[in-house]
Amino acid sequence: MKKFILITSIVTTFSASSALAKTEGNFVELDILQAHSSNKYQINEKDTDTAKFKDSSLGFGVSYKHAFNLDKIFLAPGVFFDRLGTEAKQSGDTAAAQYRYGAKLDIGYDFTEKFAAYLTNGISNVKYKINWSGVNGAESDSKLGYFIGLGSSYKVAKDVSVNLEYNMQSLLVDTPDKTGAVKLRSNIGVLKLGVSYNF
Repeated sequence: MKKFILITSIVTTFSASSALAKTEGNFVELDILQAHSSNKYQINEKDTDTAKFKDSSLGFGVSYKHAFNLDKIFLAPGVFFDRLGTEAKQSGDTAAAQYRYGAKLDIGYDFTEKFAAYLTNGISNVKYKINWSGVNGAESDSKLGYFIGLGSSYKVAKDVSVNLEYNMQSLLVDTPDKTGAVKLRSNIGVLKLGVSYNF
């Protein structure tokens, strides 16, 4: 009888824990995003006195992740693609962040049956293009960078959630200056509003 009660208690506890697991399984997400870039030249690793040149643009994104839930705490590794489309201009110079893709890890907590919040971080490969009037040249390449941010998710139906996230990253990228002394410091912030499907 004692063994039966013990087994019943274990099964009941496990079942209750499983019932509390909210954010778990596969997620596909579609996002509308606003990307903001702030750019400034650096000469020999020091910021110049020139003003920053900035731009904001609407874009879109798509991502996939798989969440593992440990009694309300979840880990969700995934991959993503974001179309940024920023093009900051100043005095004939142009710095464009075209798109990025990469891998990320969300670490979060299910506060209620419907609401969760998370910390996101990862690595993205940013495709950029710089037109520099000073040397009448252009530089187009991609650069890896680390990003970090915060997000939240609200379940509006059994398998559908609305998500809001903000993340930011900083890149030091090459310019058309052939000496390598001049680089561009680009700070990119991305605000995402998305809908995800859990399956």
